[in-house]
Amino acid sequence: MVYVIGFTVLKDKILSGKKRQTIRLVRKRRPPRVGETLRLYWRLRTKECELLKETVCSESFVKRWGDTRDDLELARLDGFNGLDDFREWFTDHLNHLNVTCKPY
Repeated sequence: MVYVIGFTVLKDKILSGKKRQTIRLVRKRRPPRVGETLRLYWRLRTKECELLKETVCSESFVKRWGDTRDDLELARLDGFNGLDDFREWFTDHLNHLNVTCKPY
């Protein structure tokens, strides 16, 4: 099965391979499974839509925000320069979606 993922930030880090993971809200659709093909798109569902990469899922896991908000390695692997950038982006992004971003 092919799993499609859309991005609107950190395009250069995705293309260079510096960003090799993504953090997503839990949704009705199941997360990708190890071994599945991932198609990474820039600005999915817009006129600027562009296939960035096709790759294979090597790991998939679920973590709560309270378990990730202080994880510097996770923040860097996800393309952020540090915890402040990581927390700020997710707080802004989740607040925009009317989701509370707080530790559990």
